[in-house]
Amino acid sequence: MADVNHRYFVHYVSSLPRARSLRVLDFGCGAGELVRLLREHEVECYGADVFYEGARFDALAEELVNEGIVRRIPDSGRLPFDDGFFDVVVSNQVIEHVQDLPSTVDETARVLSDAGLAYHHFPSREVLREGHIGIPLVHRLPSGALRQRYAAALRRIGLGYHKDAASPSAWADEKLAWIDRYCFYRPYAEVVAAFATRFAITHREIEYCRYRANDRLVLRAALEIDALAGAYERVFRRLAFMALEMRKLPAHGHPQRSSDMPNSDS
Repeated sequence: MADVNHRYFVHYVSSLPRARSLRVLDFGCGAGELVRLLREHEVECYGADVFYEGARFDALAEELVNEGIVRRIPDSGRLPFDDGFFDVVVSNQVIEHVQDLPSTVDETARVLSDAGLAYHHFPSREVLREGHIGIPLVHRLPSGALRQRYAAALRRIGLGYHKDAASPSAWADEKLAWIDRYCFYRPYAEVVAAFATRFAITHREIEYCRYRANDRLVLRAALEIDALAGAYERVFRRLAFMALEMRKLPAHGHPQRSSDMPNSDS
C-alpha cells in the first residue's frame, strides 16, 4: 500500500477544482511514488529531486526519468522547469533536508503560476521526536559524546528506526552522522518567516488528522470539534510535523483573490 502521506496528497489534489487540468510538482519526489499515484488519477504530475547519496532511490522508475517526468535538480538549485509551469507544488518530508531555505522558497514560487498553491509536510525543530531515526529530542542536542550515549541508550531499550545488526553504539554513530549531514531543523518562526516572503500560509494539520481518522469513528468525532482544532494542530506539530498550505503572493504582497485560485476547502 502507498505511503499514507502520499495517499493524502492524492486526496488533497483530487479535491481541488479542475484537478485533472492541474499541473503538479512533487518537490523532492524521491522514488517517484506520488508522481505515479497522481498520474494514475489522471493528474499531470512531475517530480524533481537532487538524488543525494543519503537517500534511497532504488525504486525510482527509470522510465519517469527518461521521459522527463522526473528531473534532477542541479547543484545550482534551480528547478528544471519554466516560470509559472505548475498550478500546485507539494512536498513530503523534504524541507527539513533543504540547506538554503530562502532560495528554495523563491524557486518554488518561480515555477508556480500566479494563482498557484504549495503544500508541504515537514517537521520544525520543535518536534519532540526526530522522525528519521525515531529518537526523542536528539535533533536538539549538540553533537558530541553525550548525544551519542543518549541515542545508544534509547536504542538499547528498543527505541529507534531502521535497526539492523549493528550494536547500539555503532547504530547511533551512523544515524547521528546522517542527521548532521542531511537534516536542517529550523525553529517554527524561522520557517514561517522564510515562506511568508512569497506565500500566504494556512495550517492544515487538522484536515490531515481527520483524513487519517476517517474510519475511527470516536477519534473522528473528537477531531470534528472545531473549538479544539487549534489545540489539536499544535499538539500534532509537536508530535509529528507541520502541514502548511501556501497561496502564492503577487508582486504587491497580497494573496490572489480566492475566486482566482484552486479552492482547497472541502
